[in-house]
Amino acid sequence: MRAYISLWISGLMLVGVSAVSWHDYVKRIEGPVSLFDASNLASVSGLPIAVDCKKYYSKGKTGTLLAEPNVQYSYSFDGVAHQSDRYSRMRKYEIITPEECDEFSKEFLQNRSVTVWIDPKNPSYAVLNPKLPFPWIEALTALIGLLAFVIAGYLQFVKKREPST
Repeated sequence: MRAYISLWISGLMLVGVSAVSWHDYVKRIEGPVSLFDASNLASVSGLPIAVDCKKYYSKGKTGTLLAEPNVQYSYSFDGVAHQSDRYSRMRKYEIITPEECDEFSKEFLQNRSVTVWIDPKNPSYAVLNPKLPFPWIEALTALIGLLAFVIAGYLQFVKKREPST
């Protein structure tokens, strides 16, 4: 099989994997899906209520002890009181060590107020961290797939320009 045909197939597969992975990334986002901009969220002042560090052992050979902070806070918007337990816009919290979680708990509860980011169209949606992690895997697979397309196109172009013997 010619090299450029293999590259076309590889590129197509990588772009397909990237599209499926991107779809999964978007599905993990809760609330308004503005991927790289939290400008559709408004900040209000809130009050910390509680933090619980859910501790568990990771799967695998090492069985490392990890923790996941679960927060609770209250806030008001347009005179209506709300309460939330959402830390970030992704469904999963950031996984950290138990020591980091305990430190986060202390700092969170010592604050008299926290900045809460809400969706003005749906004030019951609130987060403490409005930023989304950059989708590195999705971008990398798409880039490699596109690079395979470019190389395949170049090889096909060169092959067509070669004189027939």
